[in-house]
Amino acid sequence: MNFPMPCVSIIIPTYNRAALIGETLESVLAQTFTDWECVVVDDASTDHTRSVVEEYCAQDPRIRYVGQDPNQGGAAARNRGVALTESEFVAFLDNDDVWLPAFLDTTVKLLQMQGDAVLAAAPRLYWDGEQTLSTEVFSEQAQRRPLRTMIGHCFVVPSQCLIRRAALEKTQGLRCWPADDYDLWLQLLPLGTAVFAPTPLVKWRRHEGNFGAVSRDREVTLLNIQILKSFLWRRDISLLNRLVAAGNIQRKHEYLLGLEMAEGTVPGSAAARLARLLAIFPSPLLRSPALARHYLSCARRPDA
Repeated sequence: MNFPMPCVSIIIPTYNRAALIGETLESVLAQTFTDWECVVVDDASTDHTRSVVEEYCAQDPRIRYVGQDPNQGGAAARNRGVALTESEFVAFLDNDDVWLPAFLDTTVKLLQMQGDAVLAAAPRLYWDGEQTLSTEVFSEQAQRRPLRTMIGHCFVVPSQCLIRRAALEKTQGLRCWPADDYDLWLQLLPLGTAVFAPTPLVKWRRHEGNFGAVSRDREVTLLNIQILKSFLWRRDISLLNRLVAAGNIQRKHEYLLGLEMAEGTVPGSAAARLARLLAIFPSPLLRSPALARHYLSCARRPDA
């Protein structure tokens, strides 16, 4: 029997989230907008994530489990979910986040009302699984000039957004894991505008797996810089030059170097890390001699 194609495809990439993904799926089932399908792409989990998801599949035929082996990362899992679906709108929900019941209803209406919008986004509640830590508010500039704001910093995460598939199909998909979301936004936003919900509709969970991991934060920051420079080089070299002159990219590098220091980098790797960063963009150390001295002193230590 053929069923009509749903309006929204929800793609949930997952890896070893047996303890959290049930709450994520409960939030999908609680949506007031019901014309959806949900594809959970399991990126070779080694815990009992599959059995948890399959319990929900048995409860509701709109939920599907898809296994992926070997482990390929979240970007590949999201791309596979997109390839397996055909709906008008696509949502990427992370396997540890939670939607409030009106998320889909609100974002679908926003995209339907704004035909040139490529994505709709809702603010998030920063949440530790028990209580709200803070509430996000989108700035007026972000809402008026989302692309220019995105160039400054990645201000949304996948769980906050509903994407128009017609626009998504004009991009090269998700790449650059684990900074694939920033790369995708910079591919999408030149194709059209973005629309924003006025109130928070997403609980973005902070936990040990996604917050406070200095090495991962450093990796994502470095990739974001590379993605941004590549984007601007292709589209607007004059803007790239202005950002460099204003110190915007330099500040991102200083943040990256600060993470290296906070982590207590092993002295023997300091020189190699410094060389890699300088090869990408040298001016932070020229403008921050204290950071340069820190790295040079580490590199010269006897145990280096």
